[in-house]
Amino acid sequence: MAPLPRGYRRREPEKTALYQLVQNHLETFLAEPQLRGANGYPRFIEHEFRRYLDCGQLSRGLLRVRCPSCGREKLVAPS
Repeated sequence: MAPLPRGYRRREPEKTALYQLVQNHLETFLAEPQLRGANGYPRFIEHEFRRYLDCGQLSRGLLRVRCPSCGREKLVAPS
């Protein structure tokens, strides 16, 4: 097994193709059934997509973690 890197590095999910696709087209996707006269998707569908967009975003909250032995602190985006 390879050793873990020393420093925490945020994943930057907003730079992935999937994240950008969901971010750019979520509202259109959610509105599509209503445009065709249907009731829409179940609420959990929208909820999960919105949670996906919040995942790993420091603007949505962060954790400050501290190593009890060495005292080093890091900011970590929740996932």
